Amino acid sequence: MTCNTGDAPAGLRERCEFKMIMDRCALNMTFVVALILLPGGGRNPAVGTVSAESGAPLEQKLQEMPLPEGWKIEAGVTKYDKENVFELIDGEAELYFPYGFQRVLAADYLSGGGRNPAGLRTDSPKIRIAVELYEMGSLLDAFGIYSNYRDPDTHFVELGAEGFEERTQAMFYQDRYFAKLKLSAKPEGNDGTLMAFAQAVAALLPANTVRPAELKLLGIPRVIPHSEQYIGQSLLGYAFFARGMMAQIPLSDKPAAPDTASEQARLFVVLGANPKPPAADASQAAAETVSKYVEYLDSAGAQHEWKETDFGKILLAHDPLHKGIAIQQVKGYVIGAARLADPAQGIELLRQLHQQAQDFPKENPVKN
Repeated sequence: MTCNTGDAPAGLRERCEFKMIMDRCALNMTFVVALILLPGGGRNPAVGTVSAESGAPLEQKLQEMPLPEGWKIEAGVTKYDKENVFELIDGEAELYFPYGFQRVLAADYLSGGGRNPAGLRTDSPKIRIAVELYEMGSLLDAFGIYSNYRDPDTHFVELGAEGFEERTQAMFYQDRYFAKLKLSAKPEGNDGTLMAFAQAVAALLPANTVRPAELKLLGIPRVIPHSEQYIGQSLLGYAFFARGMMAQIPLSDKPAAPDTASEQARLFVVLGANPKPPAADASQAAAETVSKYVEYLDSAGAQHEWKETDFGKILLAHDPLHKGIAIQQVKGYVIGAARLADPAQGIELLRQLHQQAQDFPKENPVKN
């Protein structure tokens, strides 16, 4: 999946550059954050203490987040909801709605470009860090919107449940929150400041760094790490696949580079309605989903056949959009493999996904 980010408050999308030019800033933080860049100097500032458990509203926490000398919040914290979020990320806002978007808090922090204690202008350039903190519908939703922005070859860091840092941006998700931070400075201006700010923001959030339990549905050998996604609406582009999980897997036993998409299959698990209905209703809904897919194949004149296996009946088809495909209903789920040269290539993949779906627990999120 291409990593798309808002390059500016206007929200224009662009291709991220996945090249790291700095070592990761290793900060040991237990709700204590050290912001380590001072304009014109190399000193560590005083350490600020931030409590994630305080009863203060999140807006207030962002407003009062301890900053090092020379840093300030520029114009306070701005709150956006479904009615006005287009003002912040116009052209991208609708991407967030299927993930239970509630609100986003935005704040800009500024350093440099002022006067020194003697009243003389400094040569330090202004450095701005824009923070956008999105409150989504659930942990799964926060992971889902985050998964739209990262690729398997991203530079991952220990941040929240999962996060990454690049030249001038950092993103992570934690609990039901998704955070984006953007550094408006030359890449060499980031000597750890961005990571420190990201850790400061993470310290304001609920201390829940588990990952969604649904990731276990894709937990079979050879799945490409960090290729997993949660799609909140129209999985594979089909409305009858309401929502679900996806991941990439190489078609051979040889390790596959993330950019060799033509050699990779796409695993998927349709989760069905949200919130999830009772087990019996979920099973019936999954069966209806398969029936709708067969109707679609018939209407498109696509070749398909049912095949009996030792783990149940499966459907093999040549999908008009996704090449060879193999699917099966398991309890309240529809599991599948797509982008296959031959639908029969999906049989063994379905066998493994079948077992994951049978064993899938109702709770127990994935721990880091």
